[in-house]
Amino acid sequence: MCTAGPAIGVPAFAASVALDFRVDAINNIGVLFISGAYIAWIMWLVLKGHLRALAGRLAAAGRLSLMNYLSHTLLGTATFIVVTRITGGLPEPTIVVDTAAAIMVFQLWASPLWLRHFRFGPMEWLLRSAACGSRHPMRR
Repeated sequence: MCTAGPAIGVPAFAASVALDFRVDAINNIGVLFISGAYIAWIMWLVLKGHLRALAGRLAAAGRLSLMNYLSHTLLGTATFIVVTRITGGLPEPTIVVDTAAAIMVFQLWASPLWLRHFRFGPMEWLLRSAACGSRHPMRR
């Protein structure tokens, strides 16, 4: 995927640009392959040991995946609403991407801190307790 992603994704994106984004399917295919390449490159770097600090943070964020998903959605939506009300229109794509990146960086920083004191995220704890029918201990 590291080489196939850009080999397929970049020409698909270029074709989409040439067609003035009138054919969404071409752009969607390009985005899919380029995203897969990014994921493959990051996984390769982690497996080779180049991103040890990031690997630990990603593992912690994965253990809090439901909480991170929900908080990212809430923070992103709130930002979108605030920017839309202030500007009177849709936010620029750079604002959306910058907001998503900032939230993700915060979550990668906060997830290991949370797990030092607690076994689960609040939503993971709630889901686990509901599924098992008993309250699981939250604190370490």
